[in-house]
Amino acid sequence: MCYSSLADFLEELERLGQLRSVETGVDLGGDPSTIGSYLAQSNGKTTLFHDVRGSGIPLVVGLFETEARIAAALAVERMDEIAERVERSLARRERRKTRHADDESPRLEACPEGNVSAGLPNHVEHSATSRQSQPDPDYCFFMEFAPRAAKIGACQKVVRLGEDVDLTRLPVPRGPAGQNYPVITAGQLVSRDPVSGRLLVGHAELSIRSGRELAVHWSVHDPLAGLLTVYRRRGEAMPLAIVLGGPPSCLLAALAPLPLPVDRWALAGLLAGRSLDVVRCRTLDLEVPAEAELVLEGTIDPAAANVETGPLAVPEGRLAASRPAPIMRVGALTHRANPVFPAMIHGAGSREWVSIVRAMQNILLPLLRIAIPELSDAHLPECGHGRRLAWVSIRKSDDSAAAARRVARSLWELPATQFCRLMVLVDESVDVHDPQQVWAAVAANMEPRRDTILDDGPPDPWDPGAGAATCPRMALDATVKRHE
Repeated sequence: MCYSSLADFLEELERLGQLRSVETGVDLGGDPSTIGSYLAQSNGKTTLFHDVRGSGIPLVVGLFETEARIAAALAVERMDEIAERVERSLARRERRKTRHADDESPRLEACPEGNVSAGLPNHVEHSATSRQSQPDPDYCFFMEFAPRAAKIGACQKVVRLGEDVDLTRLPVPRGPAGQNYPVITAGQLVSRDPVSGRLLVGHAELSIRSGRELAVHWSVHDPLAGLLTVYRRRGEAMPLAIVLGGPPSCLLAALAPLPLPVDRWALAGLLAGRSLDVVRCRTLDLEVPAEAELVLEGTIDPAAANVETGPLAVPEGRLAASRPAPIMRVGALTHRANPVFPAMIHGAGSREWVSIVRAMQNILLPLLRIAIPELSDAHLPECGHGRRLAWVSIRKSDDSAAAARRVARSLWELPATQFCRLMVLVDESVDVHDPQQVWAAVAANMEPRRDTILDDGPPDPWDPGAGAATCPRMALDATVKRHE
């Protein structure tokens, strides 16, 4: 069974005994440790707060705390089933490319009929369709699961416009001491490229500055941050929708560490095993999941200066340095008749962020191998928070030690591993999920002067003092060296 909404998934978690309901009133404006104390008592279960004072909207935290729960969200027994689904989809794509190798029509190579605008729903007419005559084959991965247009959606049962919008009434957990504003942590961000017409979906945290203003904390390396630069150069307001809830696959797709440009709504469909139903926003030319819980619609003024919001909590649980952030002005808020507000809690013993990133990295390994053919397997140890450490096995086409260097530098170019401080590369015979085997390979095969690869990368925004222009990185080549 595939869950079409957050409510369906919560019902399943309750059936599985993985949902803890808190009926007593909770004051999120009080002690920042309030939510953390409840999580500590939940034994790793998803926690649903029915009565959040000052809001009237229930709050749910810890949806994807474990890999088993992520598998449940995707209605599979094991995560390998989704990886196999990815492999089958990629194999079908390759067959289509081979079948139409002599066909001059770019649509046939990668995009199904009716999706010539890189997956834009057919019912939405906008000038982007004519602008994109050559759809990007990479972006069209998984387009057999392209989103389907719906005329109406549960996410627009209630519509609030203009002055009726009040973000301060959302049940947003208060962050740790030192964080100046409440932060939305589980929002899926949606915008559109004004040149290609391509829909871009991603994730960033958002500080609530007032009843109608959000500070958007995306990284300078985020494609959506680059999109804002395009809008500013054109002197146009950037449309932006914030999606909360919906089918579980949507947030997982938004957070996926993708090695190639991919339509994330199509990826959400692949994860769920069926195409995602989307509706057009009420005030924007953007498509959002029809079964979302809440949707915030607004724009970023191209002439407005970025603002400082103070330190921001990161998934590791500590405060990162303040970074300038653009302001989104919210003009509409739509939601279901009885919405539930999802949030990810940073710190307080939560493993949710790491669980999602590691699970999605394993699922998308077939896609990663397209970007790096020599890659065999990869593992992001939990102690590195799914970001700073990587154990990688590779296939050597020859005996050259340069293979490990090529793979290391290729991985450092990718969003998921650009902040990896230590990477260990081993032969494909080594199980990268077994630390004993990895370190045994280091002990047996690595010679420090010969096999240490040093590099400078972008500063990690999670670092408390991330002000340096570069961040040192190191890789260890622990593959077997064969000498003639």
